[in-house]
Amino acid sequence: MLWALTAISVSSGLIYLWRGYRIVTERIVVAALLAVTVGLWFLGFFMHRLAPSALGIEVGSVAGVFWVWSDRAQMPVLVIGAILAGIMAHLNQFMLLAMVPLGVGILVLGRSLWMRFPEFDARGTRGKIRPYRHHVLLCYGDRCQLRGADLLLEAMGHSPTWKIGNGVRVTTSECLGYCQQGPVLWVEPEATLSTAVRLRDLPQFFDKGDVKCP
Repeated sequence: MLWALTAISVSSGLIYLWRGYRIVTERIVVAALLAVTVGLWFLGFFMHRLAPSALGIEVGSVAGVFWVWSDRAQMPVLVIGAILAGIMAHLNQFMLLAMVPLGVGILVLGRSLWMRFPEFDARGTRGKIRPYRHHVLLCYGDRCQLRGADLLLEAMGHSPTWKIGNGVRVTTSECLGYCQQGPVLWVEPEATLSTAVRLRDLPQFFDKGDVKCP
């Protein structure tokens, strides 16, 4: 059982590190999950009776990561999970099975508590909301970040065109539902949706106060 715990711990650690590197909103979550992974491995290593429980929690957290990865990953997670559950039941590893939902719960709770979405400051020095003409929502879902939303946000932060002083407020949002066409920008009050936005497209959005879709 210890070798299985070691293998899943190393694999999950690599997955967490990759997501933390590519998806900035999950870096705090990744740090917490890595701490949990290390703690579970030590628990299983020094207390062999708890190894099945530790393995179940780790499997649950990894399954949760793949579940929230994208809609396409959910069906494979269900199928593989059902197969593994059958194998574990056949081997009488009921404690392991019982701990899997706890691992999923740890992941869900961690994402709800520690995910952070960066946002430009739209307030003035006295704490009042500064006026703006355009409100731009930049999708900061997982898939859009993997496709370069973080680069867009950084470029906007260095461009005078995208500053609140120029009448533009930029905020990040959770998934806007166009994962296959990301990164995605939604501009209000024009109700303009722009998909597959690249760095070279940013200067095309504003021209004398008028929004243009690239």
